[in-house]
Amino acid sequence: MPQLYLPIFPDGTQYINSKIGVYKKDGMVYYFNGSMPFAQHGIDNLASFKATISQLIDLELVKQVEVCKAFKVSKEGVKRWVKRYRKEGAGTFYQPKKTRKGGTVLTDAVLALVQSHLNHNKSISEIEKLEGIKADTIRKAIYSGRLTKMELPEVSPAPIEITSSTASARSQEDSQASMGMGCINEEARVEALKKKFILQNL
Repeated sequence: MPQLYLPIFPDGTQYINSKIGVYKKDGMVYYFNGSMPFAQHGIDNLASFKATISQLIDLELVKQVEVCKAFKVSKEGVKRWVKRYRKEGAGTFYQPKKTRKGGTVLTDAVLALVQSHLNHNKSISEIEKLEGIKADTIRKAIYSGRLTKMELPEVSPAPIEITSSTASARSQEDSQASMGMGCINEEARVEALKKKFILQNL
């Protein structure tokens, strides 16, 4: 961005060239040709300064280099002023600066709608499809704090107890059974023996 150099006005009379002079008094700046004043503006009125200087250069009453030397302003700045003056006239210096308007897509109503989707755990891509709002626009609003994305709490699964039965462990259980190896289910074993006895004595 180019640096702005404010004009330095002399305390006494100073000639920009042999024809045009400038004089500062009581917060005002006066321009005169010989002894005849023809323009004036407040010392802090930068717009009027630019308009006056641009007009003098356009009328070829002063040169750009003379203006730069007299008021300690940059050559590039003076060139821009004159270009604007010739293109749009003196009124261009009094127009309010054009500012870039942002956030027109996410109005208050749209923000409320998108926030409702986020509160219902809709993803950004889902909201983009539903409402036609770009995902990047939604993300920027979240990063800037205009929207809040709900985060689901992480739930840890309950630990599963796994018991492993090895061959040695099973052998140990079988050996401790009251009816011998392999008789862990004693009731079933007794019933089987009864049936076998009845069949043998038929």
